[in-house]
Amino acid sequence: MSMIYERMSSSTYENGIKIKLIVVSILLLMLALGFNTLLNLNSLEDIYVGSTFSKYSAIGNDLKRNIEKSLRFGKTIDRYFGLNSLLLETREHLTKKNCFSFFKKIELIRAYSNLSVSLALPDNQIYYSTEPSLIHQQLPSEVSTYFKTVFTLDGADENMVKNYYKFNSKFYIGLPIEKNKSQMGTLIIILPEAQVNTFIHNVLIEKLQLAGLILLGGLTVLLIFFFKPISRGSRRKGFSRKEASGAILMVLVLAQILFALLNTNSFKNCYLEITREKTGVVGSLLGEDINFILSKGIALNRIFMMEKTLGEIIMASPELSDIILLDSDLFPLYKADKKGSFVVKKDGEDAFKSVRTTPWPKESQYHQSITLGHSSSGAGDSADIAGYISITISKKVLLSELKKIIMDAIIVLAVSLLFSWYLCSLCFNTWQKR
Repeated sequence: MSMIYERMSSSTYENGIKIKLIVVSILLLMLALGFNTLLNLNSLEDIYVGSTFSKYSAIGNDLKRNIEKSLRFGKTIDRYFGLNSLLLETREHLTKKNCFSFFKKIELIRAYSNLSVSLALPDNQIYYSTEPSLIHQQLPSEVSTYFKTVFTLDGADENMVKNYYKFNSKFYIGLPIEKNKSQMGTLIIILPEAQVNTFIHNVLIEKLQLAGLILLGGLTVLLIFFFKPISRGSRRKGFSRKEASGAILMVLVLAQILFALLNTNSFKNCYLEITREKTGVVGSLLGEDINFILSKGIALNRIFMMEKTLGEIIMASPELSDIILLDSDLFPLYKADKKGSFVVKKDGEDAFKSVRTTPWPKESQYHQSITLGHSSSGAGDSADIAGYISITISKKVLLSELKKIIMDAIIVLAVSLLFSWYLCSLCFNTWQKR
């Protein structure tokens, strides 16, 4: 009788150890996947904020140039007829539907609806705004002080990187309005922090769903291993310490590798979606400006300082590789990349055979093109096309971001394996003593 009781007690204790091993393994896997998710979200948030605000700055700069041009022709900032309409038009560009192509969520649309575009005078009083409640209000002193410091910095790169400020759950994007090197006002784009938070929340939900499925799969494998029935004729009474440790480590490794692969692919798609959205907006604005110049009778290869404009876009957009402006015969006229910007001469044709693709344009995840000079009939015949804008997304920058994600996953995997080995040894030592 005592022998039966002893066997039952031993079996119960063994099952308890098995359950503890499974629980510890799942908890370790949860922590590992959680750390991976947090690191991924931090990287994605930085990219989303940088790319989105860079896109907003590009749209704001288009309005800034129009206002500064009007000031040079005699308009005054405090009596600028039609400026409210320009602000509303800019807000429509910022919130147009194609901005929701990645996450078509009602919360994100609501967050965009709270975005406003304003213009403050040098005394920091908001004089024009798409949000009536802001008119005649003062910019927060922290915000105005920050932008005053930023606008006096030397170097376009620094200005581009630091032209937004977070204050009281809102992001402020500031652009100086100048005339003869004197600041006449500040263009302010205000958006709620909820816009960024909603984007991150939607990404987090997807990551948690993926992690939940992987955890469920890992739990199933461990349950099958530890509690699989043993046939009566088998001499095997259970599993060895080496087998149990191997099974746990295998589940932890394979689960994290699977999560890292799916996570990396998701990150890549998200990065490209965000970048293509920004590239599309920047390309459309540039196309509108060029088409306006063409409508005045100026030839595409005679646009003054076009290479400088392309260079400014590249410098403000680290995720882009190059921008090329081509004529209707696909010959490059102007080009800007990370090495610089220049006008392409006819004798330099051989150096640009790589961009003369056939057929043109060849769309891909990393390339976008805008057609210039369509006729009003919209027929799109080659005779009606003045040229093309070719924009290429940098694979090198994307690979750099992916490398960070992979390194984070490797570090988390190594730490989780060390912890699991230690805990397995602790459990088995206790079991052997018993």
